[in-house]
Amino acid sequence: MNSIDFIFIGPSKTASTWIYKALSEHPDCSLPKSKDIYFFDKYFERGFEWYAAHFDECDNDKVIGEFSHDYILSNEALDRISQNFKNVKIILCIRNPFERTESGVRFLQRNGYGFSELSELISKHNELIEGSLYAKNLKRVYSRFNNDQVLILNYEELKSDPQKFLLRITNFLTVKDFNPSVLHKKVNEAKLARSVKISYLVKRTALFARHIGLARLVGMLKMNDFVNRLLYKDDGKKFSLSNDDKELLAKYFNDDIRELSEITGEDYYDWLY
Repeated sequence: MNSIDFIFIGPSKTASTWIYKALSEHPDCSLPKSKDIYFFDKYFERGFEWYAAHFDECDNDKVIGEFSHDYILSNEALDRISQNFKNVKIILCIRNPFERTESGVRFLQRNGYGFSELSELISKHNELIEGSLYAKNLKRVYSRFNNDQVLILNYEELKSDPQKFLLRITNFLTVKDFNPSVLHKKVNEAKLARSVKISYLVKRTALFARHIGLARLVGMLKMNDFVNRLLYKDDGKKFSLSNDDKELLAKYFNDDIRELSEITGEDYYDWLY
């Protein structure tokens, strides 16, 4: 591995799996088997040799990228990226923060927890809020990378026009446009656990496996459709935000939404509640 050409920095619940699967099929891109390596925030002490091992099978003549959706939340991770890969391209995606929080709770519940009141959940899982404070996050990104190094995607565009959404990515990476098999498919949707206890055990096991250096295996299993069908199902009632939940979240999100519109010059005021 000579270098990294791009890094998707997050946040979670903003199509990182869809983008990963799409670019994995691109003839000019080469991605590691493991998504979410978390090197620059959680495992930096393991060293660059450990990090480089994740890219052993990548083709250095192609565009190489990494996906770790929590980097956007870490000043330390962004510092390390900018110091070690000065010219790397940064990709992030934003999504209606209320919808993103709702999706985040659904994923917690899919993994066997997250059944408390929303006020308790956001106190225990700060990424439910922090990942959606886009203005705050963008300021830390722009303080370390030039504007032309950063691509801001909008999750709504993926839903309305996936071809255009993907074209923005391929143009940014200067690779040709193409039609992946996932172009019009939903991936990693927040389904329901077939067994809450088993899903919780699987999640804890996966976290432990990452900790002892089996991130590649975890990533491969996480992307396996058969494994996902065994653990999760589509039918059943999913969590939805109540009006009281939205009023609570508005206290965190509304000012940031206004600032995001000012920073980007785009109108996100319809996200306000």
